[in-house]
Amino acid sequence: MKGLLDHMLDGVAAGHFVPTDDPDDCSFCDFAEVCRVRKGAFGKTSSPLAEWSREHANAGLLPAFEQLKRVRTFEG
Repeated sequence: MKGLLDHMLDGVAAGHFVPTDDPDDCSFCDFAEVCRVRKGAFGKTSSPLAEWSREHANAGLLPAFEQLKRVRTFEG
């Protein structure tokens, strides 16, 4: 059985570098400014790329998002 890190590295090996679909992930990133991440009222994080990713991940059109989905739903 593969571990979470293995799943994440499979995505990298396949060249899948999709943005996160959860704006809260951007709270920990040192490069948030590059992606236009903003902190709003009450500490709510806004990320245009995360919104884009959420829209496209759920559309099922881009296979690169399958890896992100596997990582998000991983149970070890």
